[in-house]
Amino acid sequence: MEVVVAGGGVIGLLSALRLSQHGHHVTVLEPSEPGSEASWAAAGILGAQSEADGPGPMLDLCRRSLALYPALADELGDIGYSRCGALHVAFTEAEAADLRRQLTWQSAAGLRAELRGAAGAALALWQPDDAVVDNRKLTRAVRTRLEELRVHVVQDRACRIHFSAGSVSGVETEDGFMRAQIVVVAAGAWSARIVGSAIAADALLPVRGQMIAFDAPPPPHVIFGAGGYVVPRGRRTLVGATVERAGFDKRTTRHGLEFLRAVGARLVPELARLEPVDHWAGLRPGTRDGLPLLGFTSPGVVVATGHYRNGILLAPVTAELVVQLVEGKTPDLGAFAPERFGDSPIPTGL
Repeated sequence: MEVVVAGGGVIGLLSALRLSQHGHHVTVLEPSEPGSEASWAAAGILGAQSEADGPGPMLDLCRRSLALYPALADELGDIGYSRCGALHVAFTEAEAADLRRQLTWQSAAGLRAELRGAAGAALALWQPDDAVVDNRKLTRAVRTRLEELRVHVVQDRACRIHFSAGSVSGVETEDGFMRAQIVVVAAGAWSARIVGSAIAADALLPVRGQMIAFDAPPPPHVIFGAGGYVVPRGRRTLVGATVERAGFDKRTTRHGLEFLRAVGARLVPELARLEPVDHWAGLRPGTRDGLPLLGFTSPGVVVATGHYRNGILLAPVTAELVVQLVEGKTPDLGAFAPERFGDSPIPTGL
């Protein structure tokens, strides 16, 4: 199949890699540097348990994707993958009660978790199977593999999907037209702006997340608490992340910096004496119900977006599902069906 992937973040790049490995002719369209948006700004937490509110399709999808990471790391080389575990820290009795509820349902679901004491905290919940990956190394490794396979990654923006006799005929870009039989829409928070994607105008919203980094010995695992988290990243310690509805503005702010410094100092007191060495932001593609958009919106148009905070975690399984959809298989994606938000796409020309 002639496939155009609209979007060069980790979801689009890994989907393109898997499609190419299955023998399809793939071109990736990305208006900026591939991997430079949400995939670059992420923390790289693979929190299959940490991100779940309870049993259900989202937990199953996250666990399935997490299970794919060891083989992905073997395939791609050094991507900073480590099953380091995650510690959730409660500072109030209300937070401690929430950790106890998490332990109850996660234990009943067969997940590994246990309560622990924590210095300066009321309680902590340890989840040994959550992991991390260096998201920047990951995207670079996928790009390298695409280059080896001679998959074209074109710096151009997908503007409109064209149809002929009810089938996809190609993609209109800012610089021209590209023929295609299948279009995979994986443009993150910008996906609904592609005319013909049939994504409802209000299905996606950009959610700004700011992060900071300290040149400080990292903790041995991810630590959640105080409204944020601390992540080991090589020789650095990352602190994230704000959750802001600021439209498509990804500038950092003084308020965000102060919030993140407070989170870091609460979770790792040694950080209170240090100055951050980096501060950045990205735009997560959020949805109204927190679940991604996965599936067909029209014949020949596959949507793979809306992963919010879990784009890095869900990239491997999303790429597998994209291949299945392109090849005519019918995975059970009812909970993630793009049409659940209606059929009011952004009008032509906007």
